Amino acid sequence: KENLLELVGKLRRADIPKVEPTGEEDVQAIDLRFQEKICSMVLRRVAEKLLLPVPLQICKTCLRAVPFLWHGLQSLLHGRMNVNVLDAAAIGASMLKRSFSSASSIMFLLSFSDILEDYTRKRTETALSASLAIQIDKVWLVTPEGDVQIPLSDVKAGDWLRIRTGTMIPIDGKVQEGEAMVNEATMTGEPLAVRKAEGAMVYAGTLVEEGSVAVEVMAVNAQTRIQRIMDLIAASEELKASVQGKAERLADRIVPYHLLTAAAVFLFTRNTMAILTVDYSCAIKLATPIAVISAMREAANHRMMVKGGRHLEAFGAADTIIFDKTGTLTEACPQVSQVIAFGDYERDEVLRTAACLEEHFP
Repeated sequence: KENLLELVGKLRRADIPKVEPTGEEDVQAIDLRFQEKICSMVLRRVAEKLLLPVPLQICKTCLRAVPFLWHGLQSLLHGRMNVNVLDAAAIGASMLKRSFSSASSIMFLLSFSDILEDYTRKRTETALSASLAIQIDKVWLVTPEGDVQIPLSDVKAGDWLRIRTGTMIPIDGKVQEGEAMVNEATMTGEPLAVRKAEGAMVYAGTLVEEGSVAVEVMAVNAQTRIQRIMDLIAASEELKASVQGKAERLADRIVPYHLLTAAAVFLFTRNTMAILTVDYSCAIKLATPIAVISAMREAANHRMMVKGGRHLEAFGAADTIIFDKTGTLTEACPQVSQVIAFGDYERDEVLRTAACLEEHFP
């Protein structure tokens, strides 16, 4: 116990190796930041209501309204009658009627919706990226003295790595020694392994099914092809579903009628706030992309990759699905159910031998 405490006491922060967070840890961090933002918003609003004098509350509301009013004005100057105009009209009308509390509430809800949309998008991107991430911490570095196991984070361009049977290739590189059959399904979708000999290129995320090769590192981490694919998927929200585009256009088309209705109500009641604050167009515009992104995240949770809302929409119209290879519906992940030792071998000896082989041939 004393030795353990002494060892812990000698630890220095600089000596602790930096480890990249896992996908699950990234999701937890996103959840935590979202909770912090929401709690901060609510607490700040309550504190302002209870503690700030009314004149200061009015000044703060006016300052917060400037960006909303500016965006609405910019839309009008460019000839666009969109949701920004409606938001600016609702906030501006509230302030003209000296209902600063209503203006503050509208801005609070708009800010809340922005945070919610950003949270959903980031969580989806993280889930999509984690499903393609390379889950390897250690690799075997080829040295004149023999193969040495080192952290993947220490690998740099020009190093030679030994990749053996059953191992995922964690880098992009060129084969310098040996020969192997490599499954490149993550890159090409082709289920049959491809022969790789000296001079051939191999890519991160592919799997050595048979053989052993020494690979010279050409690209690591963000420079690998698999990472570029992940970046493409992270940006796949740009491939909007047509229903999303229709919802956005519908939301903008509703705005002029919304304003005309507000004007008509004003002629009879001298009050437009009830109409301006009921913003159906904003709900249409916000709900559709969140529904698409949430569906993509749900698919990722079930290990299905959807590269954009447009593809998700096309999938909804499909009446036949063809699966072209083993591995789509099945997983090559056998589990040990029983250990049976033959001859003079003992069960523990078999397990020890298997553990030794596992270190080099996972």
